[in-house]
Amino acid sequence: MMTKSEQLQFCERLDTLRKIVSDVNLLANKSSLVQQTEWGGAGLIITTDPDRNRWESDTFVVVEDIKPVLWLMDELRELYDELGSDISKYTYYPHIGKSISREISNGHTDTISILNTMIEAVINLVLTKS
Repeated sequence: MMTKSEQLQFCERLDTLRKIVSDVNLLANKSSLVQQTEWGGAGLIITTDPDRNRWESDTFVVVEDIKPVLWLMDELRELYDELGSDISKYTYYPHIGKSISREISNGHTDTISILNTMIEAVINLVLTKS
């Protein structure tokens, strides 16, 4: 369970990520540093390849503009590692992926909408569990 101080720090980190997401130039700069071509772990795969091999149990997400999504996943992984939360990574990461999938299925395929959805998913999951 997070203390009030930890919740505040958590929210401040997510606000910083939101500011980066809303700044096109800063987001492009951060995204350009990403070396990976997909994200996978803890039951979540994010890729541009709809034919990629996967387990049936994986949360599988296909996005067009993957670099910003991968950048944010790395940031959210770092945040998760610092949380010290009792939320399992097998809950945390698929929750983010399912939120992306819902956003895309609702017709919101633009990168900014997807990134904001990822942040909101983490807020909703972590703050409702603490």
